[in-house]
Amino acid sequence: MVYLTVWGFLLRMIRGTASAAAFLVTFGVTVSLASFDWLMALEPRWSSTMFGVYVFSGLFLGALAALAAAAFLMGDSDNGADALSGAELHDLGKLIFGFSMFWAYIWYCQYMLIWYTNNPEETSFFLRRHTGGWAVLSMTSVGLNWFAPFLVLLPEWTKRDGRVLFRVSLAILAGHWLDLYIVAMPRFAGAGASFAPWEALVFLGTIGAAGSLLLREMKSQR
Repeated sequence: MVYLTVWGFLLRMIRGTASAAAFLVTFGVTVSLASFDWLMALEPRWSSTMFGVYVFSGLFLGALAALAAAAFLMGDSDNGADALSGAELHDLGKLIFGFSMFWAYIWYCQYMLIWYTNNPEETSFFLRRHTGGWAVLSMTSVGLNWFAPFLVLLPEWTKRDGRVLFRVSLAILAGHWLDLYIVAMPRFAGAGASFAPWEALVFLGTIGAAGSLLLREMKSQR
């Protein structure tokens, strides 16, 4: 609750003052601490000094994807041109491309360092997630968060096409959800993934709450 309270307070400040820089600094620190408390604590014998950066990179990439998807949906035309200009769309596409590469870089560095040291207490985290039924999901997460955006957004014209960027953004959002699922659930689900109806309800509820908040903020700005 402490993290959510701090984030909520700073978000309220952003609406009235130019405190975005203070929010970014505070969020960078608190999201790392929250990732230790909420996610790394699920594996009490495992630790990684890069885990906070890994979670932050995924959150930032997901935020950019959500922004691109929302901008496309807000536009009246098929390519979302009414919401963003061609230059703005191109800049957003470059950011998504760059942070997709950054996420992949952090993912590889964390994996490579743990694999190279071959410490049983550290390798247990990846052994659990890269064997059995979790291996396919782990590779799917890498494909959605990095491989697909890298291939699709490599040409310049795709970064300027709202429809392409929208589809890539949906893939990244799905990949980000899957990435968090892979981090959290193997500790409880055993050798393979299992999806319960309540998990789908939580997912849909989160989307509904975010969409409701976005619509409310859009109406307040009119």
